[in-house]
Amino acid sequence: MIDHQAGLNPSYAQRTGEDWVVADSGKKPEPRAQEQPIINSVIDAANRAYQLRERDKETISHLKEVSLTDDLTGCYNTRYFIRYATEEFDVNRDNNRIAIVNIDINGLKPINDILGHVKGDTLLNNFVAYMRSQLRKGDILVRIGGDEFLIICENNNNDHDFEKNLQKRMDQISNNAPKSSIPEENISFAH
Repeated sequence: MIDHQAGLNPSYAQRTGEDWVVADSGKKPEPRAQEQPIINSVIDAANRAYQLRERDKETISHLKEVSLTDDLTGCYNTRYFIRYATEEFDVNRDNNRIAIVNIDINGLKPINDILGHVKGDTLLNNFVAYMRSQLRKGDILVRIGGDEFLIICENNNNDHDFEKNLQKRMDQISNNAPKSSIPEENISFAH
């Protein structure tokens, strides 16, 4: 036991970098030196809290992205479409500016039943790759389930013949779909 009244100083710990140094100088340390371990602990805790918060932000961002995309194709999914329809689409603002095209891939069920789901998955991914190569910037491809997709098309140019031009574009995309020598692997769809 050290007698504080006699002016003797107890040992104290001070952090230097990552190491703790125990000092017993025999004289009373400056108040700053006594506070430094606490300050270092608070700084360490604040840094760790910041790192955790940043990691949590990244995790939340990743989870949001995963929750809005289809695992197989990477397209947006039904959850995204519902969010878009309820949060981003405003009928008063967007009236006559947006069209939703419903697409159904022909013959996916027999391909899955006869050739297997791996072939069916390949067909779906080939379809998505083809559609992405054909869509305009800003068009959104959504897989709503199985072999059904939606395309959200915005009329960004205030095209007065938007619906007619969109129909022509969809016919062209459908007619120009790549053909395979194996009929079951051909991409065809109704819209």
